[in-house]
Amino acid sequence: KLKITAKNSSKTKQAAIKVCLDKTTGDCIGYIPVESSDLTELTLDLSKPVSGKHDLFFEFAGEMSIDTWQFE
Repeated sequence: KLKITAKNSSKTKQAAIKVCLDKTTGDCIGYIPVESSDLTELTLDLSKPVSGKHDLFFEFAGEMSIDTWQFE
């Protein structure tokens, strides 16, 4: 499980975080919309099972602030 504390910095635009395996164009394992303009804890539930060792790539769309992130 991946937890991210983030906020949308724009009042008018949408923001989101996409998480991919091994490269920016790799398998997408999750997508998190960042809708609140307050710091909010968001949890990424994986869209497919992942095993083994991988690099994670985070793709950010829109304006946002990331406060913390952690794996559980």
